[in-house]
Amino acid sequence: MISIDLNCDVGEGIGNESELLPLISSCNISCGLHAGDDQIIQEVISLAIRNDVAIGAHPSFDDRANFGRVEMQLPKLELMELVSVQIRKLKEMTQAAGGYLHHVKPHGALYNMAAKSADISETIVSVIEEIGGDLMLYGMADSEMQKVALRRIRFVPEGFADRRYSARNQLVSRNDDGLIENIDKLKKHVYELVVNNQVHTSKGHATIQIKSLCVHGDTPGAIDVVKEIRSMLASEGIEIKTVEK
Repeated sequence: MISIDLNCDVGEGIGNESELLPLISSCNISCGLHAGDDQIIQEVISLAIRNDVAIGAHPSFDDRANFGRVEMQLPKLELMELVSVQIRKLKEMTQAAGGYLHHVKPHGALYNMAAKSADISETIVSVIEEIGGDLMLYGMADSEMQKVALRRIRFVPEGFADRRYSARNQLVSRNDDGLIENIDKLKKHVYELVVNNQVHTSKGHATIQIKSLCVHGDTPGAIDVVKEIRSMLASEGIEIKTVEK
């Protein structure tokens, strides 16, 4: 049976995790810098463990005012420390709750910058190698992140259910109508991504190979969106399943 991992960014203070986590296979938990706090992190970790959902660290820039969605230029060592502290925190809190950290997925501007920058991707991959534990990296399919990671660690190419693409490996900005809110358009977009390995971009259709599909936890109506996606995938005989280590 064909399968796809369904992941979601959580722990960001939206408060919908109790309904959301039973519907997904992997989650990316905010480390507390762009949103959320330690209490929220602990609650979401516990929910994930109870629902057998793979736990990922979701490190970001230290920029709560902008939800981590504004690009920041940091020296390499400062960026390494920033990412390392966040991943280690999630790993320690997850282990303390009786679980294990499955993967790392950068958040927001850090994610988008790494998708385009081999240097930033190199920094993130180096931190993951240093922390060890067979951590996987989730990132944009066909990106610089994928090219750097594949030589050194396991990489999970990701597609976005609720975002428009400007190119095969680049998203349309949220400020430029980059969020797909119409459920019928979203389902068609997901069908193309998962079933046909295609994505419609600003430049036309492009081939894309993904192993995980993301729905943002702060997307309006995220619970209903995930339910609709699950129903559509089930009708196509596609299983929702975590990427195994």
